[in-house]
Amino acid sequence: GADDMTLDKCATFCASWPYFGAEYGRECFCGLGIDQNAGGAPAPQAECSFPCAGDSSEICGAGGRMNLYHHPAKSPTNPETMETSVRLGCVTEAPGGRTLGLAATASDAMTLEICDAFCAAYTMWGVEYGRECFCGNELRAGAEMVGIGECDMLCAGNGLQLCGAGNRVMVYTRSA
Repeated sequence: GADDMTLDKCATFCASWPYFGAEYGRECFCGLGIDQNAGGAPAPQAECSFPCAGDSSEICGAGGRMNLYHHPAKSPTNPETMETSVRLGCVTEAPGGRTLGLAATASDAMTLEICDAFCAAYTMWGVEYGRECFCGNELRAGAEMVGIGECDMLCAGNGLQLCGAGNRVMVYTRSA
């Protein structure tokens, strides 16, 4: 929080995120959107009534209420195609083993490009849990395609790319 909080300050602070929000007059939050699993939901605008600490003409949420804004140019990119690969989709881990189990690496600097390069010798690759990369030549039996929105964790090394989620692998396959 900041005693000089304004919507501009919050927008600047969250410049690399698609959404930003002001809450409790002096707090600023950045993110990918509303986490409905955590109970986030739209509320009446009238419930956001606290003036911003740094500019009383602006409203900065209230207790438990956030004014939410979107940077349209900052939405995460999850390319349908990479240089040599095409996105297959979001896939569950297979029961009894990794969906792509022939090679793996993990890094706090993970990006789609790093995983693609690491798995160059394989026909398929995927990213999971923001920082993990797996390689293989086919999906293990039992792995299931799920909605692309279930792979919603940002890549640890590039906040504009999506790198799977817990037990969810964003899988790419090499184009011919």
